[in-house]
Amino acid sequence: MPRHYCDYCDIFLTHDSRSVRHAHNSGRNHLTNVKDYYASLGTDDIQTMIDKILHAIERGQPIPGRPPPPPGMMGMPGLMAPPPSMRPPMGMNGFGSSGPPAGYGAPMAGGGPPAGYGAPPLSFNAGPALSSVNLAPTMLPPANGLPSETTPGSGVGMHPDRARALGLAKQLSLDGRLIQSSPTDMPRAISSKFNTAAASIQPVSASKGKGKARDDGHANANKNPLFNTAQFGQHILKNPLVAQGIVDKASLRSTDSVLEVGPGTGNLTVRILQVCKHCLAVEMDPRMAAELTKRVQGKPEQRKLDILVGDFVKTELPYFDVCISNTPYQISSPLVFKLLAQRPLFRVAILMFQREFAMRLVAKPGDDLWNRLSANVQLFAKVDHIMKVGKNNFRPPPKVESSVVRIVPIDPPPPIRFEEFDGLTRIIFARRNKIVRATFQASGVKEMLESNHKAWYSQQNKRLPNDFDIAELLETILSESGFAQTRGAKMGVEDFLSLLADFHRHGIHFA
Repeated sequence: MPRHYCDYCDIFLTHDSRSVRHAHNSGRNHLTNVKDYYASLGTDDIQTMIDKILHAIERGQPIPGRPPPPPGMMGMPGLMAPPPSMRPPMGMNGFGSSGPPAGYGAPMAGGGPPAGYGAPPLSFNAGPALSSVNLAPTMLPPANGLPSETTPGSGVGMHPDRARALGLAKQLSLDGRLIQSSPTDMPRAISSKFNTAAASIQPVSASKGKGKARDDGHANANKNPLFNTAQFGQHILKNPLVAQGIVDKASLRSTDSVLEVGPGTGNLTVRILQVCKHCLAVEMDPRMAAELTKRVQGKPEQRKLDILVGDFVKTELPYFDVCISNTPYQISSPLVFKLLAQRPLFRVAILMFQREFAMRLVAKPGDDLWNRLSANVQLFAKVDHIMKVGKNNFRPPPKVESSVVRIVPIDPPPPIRFEEFDGLTRIIFARRNKIVRATFQASGVKEMLESNHKAWYSQQNKRLPNDFDIAELLETILSESGFAQTRGAKMGVEDFLSLLADFHRHGIHFA
C-alpha cells in the first residue's frame, strides 16, 4: 500500500488516505513544523537582502531598492540623503534669498579643506554644500598600493547601524581579501594565519563556469558570490531551530572549550558562544571567516572566539571538550578518524553528515549499511543517531538529506593498533557476503599475509620452518577461532577483535 511522505515533518504516514492526511495535517507537531519552515524562509529572505546591500556597498554600486543620492552627496558613495531638516534652503546660487552666510566663500588660493575632510565644498552653481554634516574621518590604510581613503562616520545625518555597516564593508577589498583594519578598538576574533590563507586563495574566474547549469541551489551564486560554497562542499545551515537543537544536544558547560569545524556564517557559532568558555572555529573559506568575524565584531562573545583559516585535516588541534560541526561532505570520513585519534580524548562530538554516511556510522552487524567504516568507528566510540535534517534547511540546499549523530569516545580506548584492525576489516569487507574461509583463500590475500609473516619472523630473529605453508596455517587459525563459516557482514566488533587475537598468536599480522 502506498504511503504518504510529509516534507515538513520528514516522516512517512502509515498509509495514504484522505482521513490519515487530514489527521496528520491538523496535528500540533505538523502545524508547528509548517510555521517554523515559513518563518525560516522569511529569515532567509531578510538575510539575502542584507547580503545584497553589503555586497553593493563593497563594490561601490547603487544599493538595491534605493533611489540615487542627491547631487551634493555624490562624493560619498553609499551615504543616504540627509533628512529634510538638514538640507539648506534652495535659492539663488544654492542659498536662500539672504545669500550665503557671512564669511562663507571660495577657499583661499593654495588653501584647501581641513585635513581629513575630503574634497572642498562644491561651488554655488554645483549644488548645496554639506556644511551642516559633521563628517568624522576614519582613515583606512592603503590596500594593494592604492592611496588612502576616508569613510563616513556616524555623525549627524547617518544612522549608527549604517555607519557600522559601511565601516565593516570597507574592510574588504574588491577581491574579498581582508585588509589590516578594524573599525573598533576591540581585539579581532581571528588568528594571525587568516591573512596568509586569504592571500593564497585566488578569486575564481567567471568564465570557467560558463555553460554549466546548476540545479542544486548554486544558481544564485552570481547574484550572491559569498554563498558560492561548491568549492568546499559546504552548505550553510539556515534553520535557527535546528541550529539550537544541535547545540542543546551537546549539553555544553560554562567551562567547556569547543571546536567547531566549518562554521560558515556563524549560525551555530553564535549559539555556542552563549554557553561555552572558548570556541575555536576552523574554516577553509576566507570569505566565510570574514563574515563570522563581522558577525561577532564588538560583542562580548568576540573575546571567546578564535578563527583558524585552513584545512582542518592538516591542522594540529589543541585540547577541546566538545566538537560541533556542520561538516562539509567531502571531509566526513577524515574528520571522524582525526577526532578519534585526538589525545587527550574529548567528551562528545555532535556532527552533521550526509544521511547515508551517518546511517553507516550507526549501523549494526547484519544491516545492509554495516561495513568497514562502521566497524572501525565503533571500535573506538559509541555512535547514536540524534535527528534528521531536511535539505530545505540549508543554503544552498544540497541534493541529499542530512542527519546529526553523537559520537562519544570509549575511554580508555582499546589496546589495539588501528592499522592491524583496519587491515583485517579491509580484507573481510572486500567480500562481505562470503564466508571468512573463502575470503582468506584468495591468492592475493595469502601472498600479502605470507609476506607479513616472513617479515615478522625476521624481526623476531627466528627462522621460518622449511615446510611452512600459509594456506594450512590460515585454515588452522580459522578452524580454531570458529569463524570459518561466518559471513563478514554478520561479524561485529567483538568478533573482529577475537579473530585478530587468534591471528596474532600464530604470528599473522595485517600491517
